[in-house]
Amino acid sequence: MEIQDTLAQGYRNDVNKNARFILTQNVLVRSNDIEQVRKVSREIGELARRGVVLNDTPGPNFIVTAQKLNEIKPGLIRQATERAKVAADEFAQTSGSKVGGIRRANQGVIVLLARDESPFEGEYQAVDKRIRAVTTVDYFLAKN
Repeated sequence: MEIQDTLAQGYRNDVNKNARFILTQNVLVRSNDIEQVRKVSREIGELARRGVVLNDTPGPNFIVTAQKLNEIKPGLIRQATERAKVAADEFAQTSGSKVGGIRRANQGVIVLLARDESPFEGEYQAVDKRIRAVTTVDYFLAKN
């Protein structure tokens, strides 16, 4: 907690003589109960109604943990590899070739984004997320 004594500030104006102390505190809550966090954040207005001044904050952040990402990563890689195979089949068909086995594969990056693109909600504020997995798969091609 940070406490400021406004009377100790040389540049202070006398707009509000009753507000001598300003207390500032950040709160960090970690929880797997997303619905409870959302419920509490919707009720934050009650603090303002009681006279607590709140900084302009975007609300809670919802992050994907490394553990959760590791749980879903195999499925993401599987889907990306399946899509790469479909693309390779299209290349092969267009060139009159046949797709062989995988020559080389690279996982690439996994990107988390807000489900809906909005100027009011970024990746961290969004509960629902889009996950994009990028893979690079090189296949052998053979003539038909």
